[in-house]
Amino acid sequence: MRVDIVIPAHNEQDRIGSMLDTYLARCPGPDMRFLVALDRCTDGTREVVADRAARDRRVETLDYPKLGKGGVLMEAFRHCNGDLVGFVDADGATPPSEMLRLIDAARDRDGAIASRRHPASVLPARRSLAREVTSAGFAFTVRRLFRLPYEDTQCGAKVFRRAAMARMLPLLTSRDFLFDVDVLLVARRLGYRIETVPTIWIDREGSRLKAGGDAKRMAASALRLWLHHRVIPVDTEGPTDPSAVPPGVRDDSPTGFPGAEVGARRTGTEAAGAPTVGGRDVDAPEEDRRAAAEPVRDRRAAAESEKDRRVAAEPEEDRRAAAEPEEDRRAAAESEEDHRAAA
Repeated sequence: MRVDIVIPAHNEQDRIGSMLDTYLARCPGPDMRFLVALDRCTDGTREVVADRAARDRRVETLDYPKLGKGGVLMEAFRHCNGDLVGFVDADGATPPSEMLRLIDAARDRDGAIASRRHPASVLPARRSLAREVTSAGFAFTVRRLFRLPYEDTQCGAKVFRRAAMARMLPLLTSRDFLFDVDVLLVARRLGYRIETVPTIWIDREGSRLKAGGDAKRMAASALRLWLHHRVIPVDTEGPTDPSAVPPGVRDDSPTGFPGAEVGARRTGTEAAGAPTVGGRDVDAPEEDRRAAAEPVRDRRAAAESEKDRRVAAEPEEDRRAAAEPEEDRRAAAESEEDHRAAA
């Protein structure tokens, strides 16, 4: 079974190298691929990943402008072609052995998520009190606001069947760290079976989470996501069987994801190209984008010209004949009105 693991990364030069080394060593075999989704890194992350990609063909780099964690994950999933697709944080807090347990659990389900709050989970290093309070408060808010049964939505290790992710992907809207909540909410609305798996989670130095400011941003993002799902609820019509071909996905698509033929600048096993977002070339000059729209305008102009040509080609007597029934109805109406006036 082929597995694609996406690793979102923003300025992770100090942690992602050792993380990749550990995963590559503990996950041998050609059936596992690691796609590092760079979220506008301004440090040496790109070079660190490129070094690993040069040594191991299973590592690929997808380079994006600043899209946020959810944004780069959504775009990177379009490049996945494994039977299972997942993501894990670049800090290495989730050991590769725990990721392999998630993969095993997802084989018989639609997805599997790691939970640090499971009674059987092991956290060797305790987080600071401020981070613990922020995490507990956010988890409580998510359960109450979205009525989700999961104790830990934010643990950065999740695996899904590719067909299930392809069905969910067009329904996801959160491009920040609320992506985890969004994907679980959509999965639950679609009736997918998600397994919660206890995990070993090792807190790493270098976290950018700030209890005060980030708590406010998390609350605001959660409220926006809640409002979105209230105004535009998930459409549960269509196939929910993960083996079914989701709407908008071509049977001959190399990855099974809509829009997979376009994406970010790739390095690793494929040549580099201009970065795109949602199929739009973000580096293309204005004149190139205008040129791309010309075929549509040309087709519209050709259709209007053909309509005018057909009208002009009609014989004069045919156009008059087509107008006669309307004239007869008008004459009959006037005669009826005169008759009533005379009476």
